[in-house]
Amino acid sequence: MVGLAQGAFDHAVGYAYQRKQFGKYVGDFQKMGHDFADAAIKIEAARLLTYNAARLKEEGRFFTRGESSDGGTS
Repeated sequence: MVGLAQGAFDHAVGYAYQRKQFGKYVGDFQKMGHDFADAAIKIEAARLLTYNAARLKEEGRFFTRGESSDGGTS
């Protein structure tokens, strides 16, 4: 799913710099820049969470939310 989100993000950014509104590229508006940054941060966070879960699974450790090695007492 992270790859799908990254692909959609890349497509959206490219499109924003093809489309013009009020004589400017849509991607040049400040709000769009903030939205692009927010989306990029969320995609990167999802990527890192996925990598961390894969690492924990390879190490034989618990990797899902709510699970712990002490039976949930901590």
